[in-house]
Amino acid sequence: MTSNVRTFTQLYLSLAYLLVLIFPSGLFGQIKSDTLSFQIYISKSNDKLQVECKNDCDWHQLSTSYKRDLPVYITNTRISHKSSDLQDTKSNADDFYFQLTCTQKGYLLTGIKGISWTSLSFSGKIRQGVSQYGMTD
Repeated sequence: MTSNVRTFTQLYLSLAYLLVLIFPSGLFGQIKSDTLSFQIYISKSNDKLQVECKNDCDWHQLSTSYKRDLPVYITNTRISHKSSDLQDTKSNADDFYFQLTCTQKGYLLTGIKGISWTSLSFSGKIRQGVSQYGMTD
């Protein structure tokens, strides 16, 4: 019986070693490699939309005018009112890309690239934090 346990243990360790050699970054529980650790705060006052990025953006603060129900597109490098301005973003120009729409009821966010969430919405807050994983404080 000891011989069988020793053989099994050697086989198990050999297989584990082989998997580490083949897949050095690990096999389980990985986050998509194209997501960044960004932290953005969204607020609006009167007719201005203001966004502040704490990390993984080429900008720190951006503001733009907005009209209700017309989307604004935010990436780690810029903000735009037209998705056609960001055509190269869908390929490799930007690391993350999402759409933000101010509605009568609040905010609607749609994740497009480099974000773990596909849709978020919130209302009633003056300032809301958003990361690649969802809403934050």
